[in-house]
Formats: sequence, structure tokens, C-alpha cells
Amino acid sequence: MFIFSIILPTILAYLIVSILLNDDKQVSVLERLAISYPLGIGLLTTQIMLLGFAKIQLRLPVIVSLIVFEIVCALIWVVYHKMNIFSQIPQIKEKSKSNKYQNMASYFLITWISLKLATVFLETYLRPIYTFDTFTNWSVRAKVFFHSSSLLLDPASYDFFGRGIIHSSANYPPMNPLAQMWTALWLGSFDEVYVKIWVPFFLLSATIYLYKVASRDTNRLTSLTIVAIFISSPLISAHATETMSDFPLAVYILFAVSALQKVVRGRWAFLPLAGLFSVCGMLLKGEGLFIAIPLFMSCCYLVWSEVRSGKRSLSSLITPLLLPYLLVLPWFVFRSIYKLGNGADDIYLTIVFRPLMLIEYFWLIIGLQNFNVVFVFIPIMLACYGKFDRELYIVMFTVGFYVMFFLSLYVFVSYYTDGSKLSECVFRNALTYYPAALLIVILLIKRLLANFYLQPDSSNLTENI
Repeated sequence: MFIFSIILPTILAYLIVSILLNDDKQVSVLERLAISYPLGIGLLTTQIMLLGFAKIQLRLPVIVSLIVFEIVCALIWVVYHKMNIFSQIPQIKEKSKSNKYQNMASYFLITWISLKLATVFLETYLRPIYTFDTFTNWSVRAKVFFHSSSLLLDPASYDFFGRGIIHSSANYPPMNPLAQMWTALWLGSFDEVYVKIWVPFFLLSATIYLYKVASRDTNRLTSLTIVAIFISSPLISAHATETMSDFPLAVYILFAVSALQKVVRGRWAFLPLAGLFSVCGMLLKGEGLFIAIPLFMSCCYLVWSEVRSGKRSLSSLITPLLLPYLLVLPWFVFRSIYKLGNGADDIYLTIVFRPLMLIEYFWLIIGLQNFNVVFVFIPIMLACYGKFDRELYIVMFTVGFYVMFFLSLYVFVSYYTDGSKLSECVFRNALTYYPAALLIVILLIKRLLANFYLQPDSSNLTENI
């Protein structure tokens, strides 16, 4: 029955995405499906959180009734407005006239990607939760939420908000434990193997989406190569089989930045999706706030530019810009009322100044042990391209702001002064912006191909695609 824990949020989000993108006919069904499951989990767990804050019993019939009601309402909206939610269904194309070596390379990459995905799903099914961080930070809370059918909101209780069992950090956002709880509700018990199944589906979504984005901006062989590089990261393999929050946050950042990129290209239907994905990031992990800030700043700049040019009115853009962020307000209000603080309980906030940490970070990030050649390729390709356009500026500012947040922590916060702690934090933090870095690689490859091979669309790099 737990398959419905995957299907229901996907259907809900697919309908919402289709309604939002009704006027954007360039998004295929496959792309909508790719972003629908992560978005659906975000919307679902947000509503479970709100039910918990209202002290409503978190039982399966209550939650399912709410989701089914929303699906029915969305379907009525679709039918009433005569929307085609299955537009751009991929068609089987005739065999390309690529040479046999390119076809052989493509078949090899497809096989490799498929096997890698299969091994991640298989390993997820074969072992229970096994990492200390997963257990202490998220799974213990998920288990007590499940067994109590509530968020344990009695301030006088030692177990308030799931903190007391092993004194885990109560200020961690609730999406991860609620996603595990949602799966456990369908299973009827808290199975420490199956409650992890939501994370590999995030990997599947990101893989499909990166391929679609890359194939549209480059070509089939290049896009398969990029996806193979992405999925070959050993750190992704480890995190996608475990229910930690770093990799799901990476997927939300990828989708949020990609939605922002489409807004830069004039596809304004993606504006609320950029906000929704950044909100999901904030409800998943505290670091999500530091991608939401630059993303919101970039969106505000784009709205200001559009209004100033007279192309659109402020009233038509202000609602899709601001409305998604209302979803995260209850969490910040809750955290403020109960004075939960910020960050993990064991972080030492003594301020130091160690600029040499940047050198250690540099050697770790170009060491190729976890992220292949992506972070080495970006500066090389930037040097080859030699210029910036508006799209590159905005995307790189958004991702760069997020990276600079971590760099400032390494330099100024004493928690990171220990060498072994720095290494662990650098790799886990870099994982969260690794897929977004691949998005930048795709943008640069597109420009380099346009320069060197004079592709037909090279005249306008930021036109709608």
C-alpha cells in the first residue's frame, strides 16, 4: 500500500503544476512528472505540519481525505477551464542519423545511468536506517510523531516536538520526519527500511529533469554525459539510500534555480514555482533559507525590470511572487513562539577569523573524490566563454550567494575549525549546490556550442526554449 504515499502527492502536485503552467506549452509531461513528486512531498508535509500545529490527530484517513479533496478541487478547476494537462506528450522520434560511435556511447550511458538508479533503489530496500545523523536528527522524531499521531506540542513535556527522546535539535524543520511519518502511515508500522523510499524518488526526479534540461540546451549525447557525471557522485549514492536532508535539499535548489532561469527567459508562469521550491527547501533544512534569500532578491529584480519596462503591471506579478512564501510563515512563527533557536544544539558559535580555511576548502572541492570534475570545469568554461549575459549573471549570483554563505561559516565560525569536521561539512554542504552547479555547466556548454558550432539558436541565448 505504501506506493500510494508516492502516487497521491505526485498527482496533487502534477495538477497544480499543470494549472500554473497552462499557458506554457513547452513543458512536457515527463518534465512535469519529474518536478511533481518533490513538490508534492513538500506540499503534503506542509499540510501535515499545519494539521499538527492545530493539534488535529495525524491519522491516515484525515490526511488522505484532505489530499483527495484538494485533488478533486484541482480536477474540477482543470475541467472547468478546459485545460489540457497532458500537452507535449513525448513522441517517438525517427532514428537519428548520428554515427554509430555516438549511438554506441549513448546506449552505454543509458545503461550506466539505469543500472546506477537501480542499485540505489535496491540498496535502499536492502538495509534500514544506519547513519547516526539520520537517526538522531530526523528518524527518531518521525517515529515518535507516528506513534503519538501528533507533533507532541506540550511545552511542559520533555518530549516536546520530539526533542526529548535523545535530545535531538527541535529547531530542525519538520519536512523530513513528516515525510517518513507519511510513508509509515501507509505501511501501518514504522519500518526503518521502507520509510527511506521517498529519497531515491528525489534522485529519479532530478535525473530525469537534468536530462530534459540538458537535452533542450545541448544535444542527446552531451545531456546523457552530464546526467552520468551527476549520478556517478559517490556521495549522492550514499545520501540517496539514506533519509538525510542534504540531497533532497539539493533537488529543491536545482528546481528553484531552474525555475528562476526560466523566468529570466520570459516564462513568467514559473515565478510561483521558484517560490514554492525555495519554501520547500526552508521547510526541509535550515540552510534552505540561504538559497531562498538570493532567489527572492533575483525574482524581485526581474519583477522590477519587467514592470519598469512597461511589459507587465506590478499587480499581475506581486501575487505569484509573494504568495508561495506564506506557506513557510507558520514554521517561523512556531519556532519564534517556542524559542527553538537556530542550528544544531552542538554548534559552537564563537566567532573566529581563519581565512586559511578557504585554501583547505579549495583543495577539498577540487579533489574529485565526490563531485567528479564539475567544480573544476566551471571556471575553465567561464574562461573559455569569456563573457556574461543576463541569464548567467542571475543564475550564478543566486547559487554563488548560497556558496558564499558556507564559505563565511568556514572562515568565521569555530565549529568548523577542526580539520575532520571541515572535510565532512564541505562535502555535505557542496552536495546541496552540486546539481545547481550542473545547471550552470549546462548553460555554459550551450554558449560554447553556440560559439564554436554556430547552432541555429545561437542568435538569442535567452529566448524561450
